[in-house]
Amino acid sequence: MMDCGRKFIPMEYLRDLVKILSYYKMNVLHVHLNDNGFKGYFDNDWNRTYAAFRLECETFPGLTARDGYYTKQEFIRFQQEATARCVEIIPEIDAPAHTLAFSHYKPELGSKEFGMDHLDLSNPDTYTFMDALFKEYLEGEEPVFQGPKVHIGTDEYSNERKEVVEQFRAFTDHYIKYVESFGKQACVWGALTHAAGDTPVKSENVLMYAWYNGYAQPKDMANRGYKLISIPDGRVYIVPLAGYYHDYLNCEQLYNQWTPAHVGNELFEEKDAALSGGMFAIWNDVVGNGISVK
Repeated sequence: MMDCGRKFIPMEYLRDLVKILSYYKMNVLHVHLNDNGFKGYFDNDWNRTYAAFRLECETFPGLTARDGYYTKQEFIRFQQEATARCVEIIPEIDAPAHTLAFSHYKPELGSKEFGMDHLDLSNPDTYTFMDALFKEYLEGEEPVFQGPKVHIGTDEYSNERKEVVEQFRAFTDHYIKYVESFGKQACVWGALTHAAGDTPVKSENVLMYAWYNGYAQPKDMANRGYKLISIPDGRVYIVPLAGYYHDYLNCEQLYNQWTPAHVGNELFEEKDAALSGGMFAIWNDVVGNGISVK
């Protein structure tokens, strides 16, 4: 998984990365298309905090990041080229947290209670906006999102009150079903232990990324019917120059000791049917830290 939201990753680099993945028989590249920096690095001012959405957008002119983006046609060609090399591209539009790019564009979508990087889930315009945004890339005979899977985000939203948790669960369920209505399989970040509640969230045929067990207990999620991607943060998160997680993965340790059956401190049977595979992630949390694709 490559965080292209906080740092623009040029298309030529992504295309080269697909060739490398294919050479090593790695079969998925997840492209994280929107995100924002942390307010604390920007004088605690949401208006000054960096945020970006990386796709050309005709539905909401001006939403697309000015410092680097992908045209719809080049993103389509990129996916087609990857498919020809047996690499599946999973695009992600992350919501309802990590959404400062959307509230910069339309401030009334931002939560006054939890911060402008949270969508206001009590505002009907939030659903109107997100429906239209996903629709632009999912509709038609030749959709911009070409592959079988689409990631809808759904991570790290506040769980401060039960009412908020239920709103988050309803949002998650809505966009799982919305993506499915276009013939795609929905992918989500695991968050339903953190957001435990009563509102049902669809699990059948949903792929959940198990990244931190405090947010989603993997075996509980498997028992609820989710298929899991093992992506435990302490093992497989690269966050360059952040001072936490890793600048480089410990390849020797991973090779000798790790399989996707190890999800944090939970151990599954090897090749458990609940596990769809493993993944590692590159996050660019620290905006403007000088790290480049070099």
